[in-house]
Amino acid sequence: MTKHRHLIFVRHAKSSWSDHSLSDHERPLNNRGRRDAPLMGEWLAESLYNPDKFIVSTAVRAQQTARAFQEALSLPDSNFSHEPDLYHAGMQEWIRVLENLNPVVSNIAFFAHNPGITQIVNWLCEVNIFNIPTCGVAIVQIPQTLERIDSGVGKLLHYQTPKKLLGID
Repeated sequence: MTKHRHLIFVRHAKSSWSDHSLSDHERPLNNRGRRDAPLMGEWLAESLYNPDKFIVSTAVRAQQTARAFQEALSLPDSNFSHEPDLYHAGMQEWIRVLENLNPVVSNIAFFAHNPGITQIVNWLCEVNIFNIPTCGVAIVQIPQTLERIDSGVGKLLHYQTPKKLLGID
C-alpha cells in the first residue's frame, strides 16, 4: 500500500491596505482576515489532515494567518518555520521547497501568496482553479516518497474557502 503525505496550501487571509507607509511585506490582516483565519483554522482542525509542520512566508499577513491556524490546531512553535522564498514564490521556488521537504513529515501546511499558490496547486493536481481566494485552503495528496516533484503527482482532496464555509458563495 502506497503511503501518502498531505500538502495543505493556505493563501494568507485578507490584508489591509489602509496604512500606505507599510511595505507590501509588512501589511497586516484586516478585519475580514482576522475573522476568516480562525474560522478556516477551526475547519482544518476538524478535518483529518492536521498538519505536523507549518512552512510560512515571512510576510506579516501570512505569519498572522498561520498563527490563527496554529492556535486552532494547538500546534507548538517548534513545528513552525519561516520560508522567505514563499513570499512571491514562482514555480521554481515552490518546486525547490517541495523537493526539500523532510520525507518523514506527513502533513505540511504552507502559508503563502497568489499567484504562486494557485499555480502550484493547479500544476501538482492538473486542475484548473482560477484563483484561490484569501484564506482559501487546498489539500493535496502526494506519494510519501517521490524522487521528483512533477506535474500531476497530486490529487486535490479538499478545496475550501471562507465564503463557502459561511454559505455566502
